[in-house]
Amino acid sequence: MNQFDRIICALFASRFFWELYRAPIRRKFLRWGWLDLVAATPEIEYLRGLRLARIVILVRLLRSTASAAHELAAILKLDRAYTVMTATFAIGIASMLGAAFVLLGVEAHAPGSNINTAGDALWWSLVTITSVGYGDYFPVTTVGRIVAGWLMVVGLGLVGSTTGLIASWIGGDRRRLGKSD
Repeated sequence: MNQFDRIICALFASRFFWELYRAPIRRKFLRWGWLDLVAATPEIEYLRGLRLARIVILVRLLRSTASAAHELAAILKLDRAYTVMTATFAIGIASMLGAAFVLLGVEAHAPGSNINTAGDALWWSLVTITSVGYGDYFPVTTVGRIVAGWLMVVGLGLVGSTTGLIASWIGGDRRRLGKSD
């Protein structure tokens, strides 16, 4: 088991125990919280399939990130365009990091894989979400390719949202962007 995997397992385990300690109703917490404990299982061959629970946790993280961006915008009374931009970038960053994490988990020991370190996974994630795609690193597993597809779609959303905001700004509709003259 590599050092990166140990650190991730320790983070998931500590999060599980902290949330369990803080939960007012522990039984209710354990309905979903058990996934964090499963995700904290170290790299034991016969438990390897359970590690896919991390994907479920990452999906929950992405949903909560978008929700948090929306709540922050409501509190600060930000304009809708900036709210969309904030949420899009939050989802983009969380997707990029989550994809690197998942890809490293499924690709590190796959035959023919060239993504074997955290640095490789982060680099692959960055060039995939930005649609650069040098081709120096690529997924060889089915799960890796599904993650790559998701990351490409998120990257297109980032480009589209940024382009739309710039077009609104150039178009002169400054009131809609929260800039009143």
